[in-house]
Amino acid sequence: MTTDVAATDLLTSLMERKCRCLEQLLALGQQQGTLVAAGEVTPLLQLLSAKQQLLAALQAVEQQLDPYRLQEPAERQWRGEAARRQCGQLLARAEALFQEILAAERNSEDELRRRRDETGRQLAQAQQATLARQAYVDMTLPPAQLDLTSQS
Repeated sequence: MTTDVAATDLLTSLMERKCRCLEQLLALGQQQGTLVAAGEVTPLLQLLSAKQQLLAALQAVEQQLDPYRLQEPAERQWRGEAARRQCGQLLARAEALFQEILAAERNSEDELRRRRDETGRQLAQAQQATLARQAYVDMTLPPAQLDLTSQS
């Protein structure tokens, strides 16, 4: 990894791409929360597919950022103080977006868990109602009788 200005220009460009990916992921995460709350399964699956593509793009950017993680920030040569500051702001923005994404994911997960538990309770109640109805039906039927008389 060189420490010239072109390298820091690339770093800034990668951070911009990372922020764009994270912004798109956040937007999809917010849509995901709406779909989860509404119980819209098919659109949710489509959205999750789109999120998977964005996650793959984000992973590619992260891999390109790896060499910069090994570099001492003080060794980097910037076009100027404004360029260094811009990259720092992008880094702060990326971290804030990531925290928002995590919060949205936790909220969606909590809602999915709540809906799962509610569905389980409804199924258990339906099963109990079926068993109770069957018990009443069994009580109203006359007992089966076996005719043991012989007709010869």
